[in-house]
Amino acid sequence: MPSFVKSKLIPYSYNNTPSVFKDYFFQYASSLGEEGRERFFSFIKDYKGNATDYEKIISIFTEKEKNKLNFNSSTYQPGLRFVEQNFKLDSNLFNKMTRFDLNMFLRHLLLKTDKMTMAHGLESRVPFLDHRVVSLGFSLPPSLKMNLLNEKYLLKKSMVNILPSRVIKRKKQRFFVPIDYWFETVLKEQSSNILLSNQTLSRGLFKGTEVENLLNKYKKSPLYYSRQLWSLLNFEIWARIYLDQEKIGLDQILSLKIIG
Repeated sequence: MPSFVKSKLIPYSYNNTPSVFKDYFFQYASSLGEEGRERFFSFIKDYKGNATDYEKIISIFTEKEKNKLNFNSSTYQPGLRFVEQNFKLDSNLFNKMTRFDLNMFLRHLLLKTDKMTMAHGLESRVPFLDHRVVSLGFSLPPSLKMNLLNEKYLLKKSMVNILPSRVIKRKKQRFFVPIDYWFETVLKEQSSNILLSNQTLSRGLFKGTEVENLLNKYKKSPLYYSRQLWSLLNFEIWARIYLDQEKIGLDQILSLKIIG
């Protein structure tokens, strides 16, 4: 991307585009609130096509946010190593990101799908994950897979005479755990009690003042900050079980009644 476009055109366009259009064209980033939009804009403006830049945009915390919390990831970056491994296998950016998603996120989505369908007596099928279909997909140029902002372009075209129009045109459905809703309801009080407890803060792994800051900023951008709080909360539960050797039952974890 020409330097003029990155340094001048993109910042000008972003700063002068009404929020309603930003929300329309960058729906996921906008769902994360102003913080999500700013992060996405910074990614587009500074992107050089390498694994480091991509790792920054997919990470739960930015380096600045990690430093505020007291994390220091300068010497150990397993996430970056994993991105680099996947980026080496393809030449174009679209396939690099697709391969990373395939190896990083797909296994978790399949596990969640299997759990939820089996809980309701259903057996799910994933025909588009047949290895022959996946191999064919990677062999095709990106222009056939995404036409401007029209995702799954070729797949939709191939299904025109097979699936109803309402299915083909249906918007993509997110498959997220509703943590933003949980932090407004069932996790609201207990998460604060756990993350700000003496047991948690005495580890010295993250600063209580910054955790309080995240809790206070939650309402501003629920989906953005709920991901961060969820990560800290899960880490602390893990630490109590495996570092502190506490006997914590599943019922306690589910109810978050683990404060000693």
